[in-house]
Amino acid sequence: MERRTAEGMLSSSGCLHILLEHFNFEQQPLLDAYAMGRIDMAGLAAAYEEGGEGHDVAAYEPLLRLAREQPAPIHIHAGFLPRSYARIVMRESTAAALEAARAHDYVSADERCDATEAHYNFFESLLTGRSPHGSAPPTDQFRKMFPAQVIKDAAMAHRVATLAASRPAHDKFLVICGIGHSGYGHGVPERILAARPELASSMLRVWSLPTDAAVDLD
Repeated sequence: MERRTAEGMLSSSGCLHILLEHFNFEQQPLLDAYAMGRIDMAGLAAAYEEGGEGHDVAAYEPLLRLAREQPAPIHIHAGFLPRSYARIVMRESTAAALEAARAHDYVSADERCDATEAHYNFFESLLTGRSPHGSAPPTDQFRKMFPAQVIKDAAMAHRVATLAASRPAHDKFLVICGIGHSGYGHGVPERILAARPELASSMLRVWSLPTDAAVDLD
């Protein structure tokens, strides 16, 4: 589905930029080496595993191969903050993690990791299984770790917004991340639009997840 989406986005003019949650910013050389044919998928997967991000990158081989087959109009970007920054949040403080991230331009200069109660409500529901639409309020059990989630959202949004600002207006961006970083417009989408509000008219969000056939999709 992701490959077919990318192929559809290639049908018009401009470059397509694909940003992946699965690779942290420090792993960009791996993606470049694969796209340029210096390593194959087995080599990419082996080197990636050493980085400790934990995703099954071989499952994304059809999408990654597209960039290898059509390198001129497609650019693959590592789109996520290294996990070490979330650990700084938990072990030290959000302020310490932000300071370290700003030093590498991984987040915007004015990022504070503020987030709405609606965002926390959704985040907590993913961890507890509680319906975010019900009358039961979220517990406070995960508030301490919530900033570790938000700084990841902030970093990916900053990368997208910064890249969009540096590219021609007809370029396109396919941002692939988990529902926990994008559901209901929380996290990455809301921060992209805060930085680049003009993108609101052209942003589409697609959820791909298993669900019961009788679920109320509204």
